[in-house]
Amino acid sequence: MVAPTSIFCTVDSEEYSRFERDAKVVTVFITPAGATMNTEDITVELVKARRNRDVVVATKTLTLTSDDPAEYQVPFDLSTIVDAEEIPKVRRGGYLIRATSVTDPSISNDSEDFIVSLVTVSHIRGNYLHGTDQTASEILAIADQPVLVTGVTVTDVSASTPQQWFPLTYAIADDGAGNVTRSLSWCNGPLKILTASTKTYTLRRGREADFIKVKVPSITSLPTGSISEDLLVDKKPMSEDKIRGFLDQAISWIEDSELSIFLEPTSITTEPDAGSITYPEGTDIPVFENADWDKVVNPITFRPPSGNSWISFVSPYRPLLRFDQLYGQVANTRIVDIALEWVEHNENGGFVQLVPYNQEVAFNFIGLRWMQSMRGPIPLPNFWNFDALVGYRKTPAVLLELIGKKAAIDILTIAGQAFKGGFASQSISRDGISESVSYTASATFGIYSATITEYKDWIDDNLVKLRGATRGPNMVVV
Repeated sequence: MVAPTSIFCTVDSEEYSRFERDAKVVTVFITPAGATMNTEDITVELVKARRNRDVVVATKTLTLTSDDPAEYQVPFDLSTIVDAEEIPKVRRGGYLIRATSVTDPSISNDSEDFIVSLVTVSHIRGNYLHGTDQTASEILAIADQPVLVTGVTVTDVSASTPQQWFPLTYAIADDGAGNVTRSLSWCNGPLKILTASTKTYTLRRGREADFIKVKVPSITSLPTGSISEDLLVDKKPMSEDKIRGFLDQAISWIEDSELSIFLEPTSITTEPDAGSITYPEGTDIPVFENADWDKVVNPITFRPPSGNSWISFVSPYRPLLRFDQLYGQVANTRIVDIALEWVEHNENGGFVQLVPYNQEVAFNFIGLRWMQSMRGPIPLPNFWNFDALVGYRKTPAVLLELIGKKAAIDILTIAGQAFKGGFASQSISRDGISESVSYTASATFGIYSATITEYKDWIDDNLVKLRGATRGPNMVVV
């Protein structure tokens, strides 16, 4: 086998979800280059795109079948990537694909980063915003940012600009004496000379009063030769990033406020790799060791058992799938490590009991007994520290619906505000002919008020039931 001289790796979409049939498979496209590569193996890895970008979730091996450069496809079905306990290993967040030659590991390539979501933007648009307009009627924007004219971003378009295609032209000239002049123009309008000290420019459309504003952070990122590109001016849509932000807010509202549960398997820790963060010489980028955790949580108080009962505590982090490490700590001093075989727990209720199988070495609680003899049977705050996996193995469909409807309320509120600039009605009269259009039932309500109200009513009706089903009754001591 001969290693390829290079590998190109990409994926077929920007966002995926293991709960949606048309978005659960990540299709990877790999194009190796070189000669006599037949039977060469390439390792294809699904990697978490965070921190050190070195946590591998799934691995496949691709065997090349030709010496000629060809495109190969490798699928990753997110719904089938589970561990030995049938717990999904893929949760929401950023990921990438890494393709590496087996013969020469230095030949490697990473794909662009992509997102795995509980609910994708396309799903919420198709199921909860279907038929609604998420564009601003009075604000224009470029449909797609320049691709050929690199290093240029269009930030604003004047409201009077027609909605059609216009050319953005970049020109570069060299007088032969080493003096290079770079310029931009919009629809054959006046040239704007680009300089290293100026970052924003206003470009006039031809001889009209219309204009666009562009941002050029660095002239070194501009094309090396003169080039022109047609750009479409259209109504400004609500961006996918903004919709994704509303989805993240809805998930946080459910997990941290209303239900206090984890919607999918989440790795939590009380001590995130203490003392294992380093900064390579000459950089300010932190490097973590074994930093595969999703959220940092608070330790749990130790309360002495009453009567002849096992030591126990209730975890507020639910559903509790398993502990990967459990230990007791007082004043930053670890005094006991619990054998995981002794841990008995209730997944949904979070009730944990420690049942040792060998009474002679039960818990190795010499340190804890010493603390009790000194202080008496009192609670020890922040005693139980752990690394654990919590969350639903498969997120219930009703909770996915709750995410969608909660996010849709915020999206529709903003979309209604953007529609016709917030006007409730409009009247036009000319030559004795008049036309009156009402966009809402009342000026105090938005265009999507009926849908928003329906979603709010559904949430209010089901939230109490969901609290009981997911958490049970909340008990307090007064």
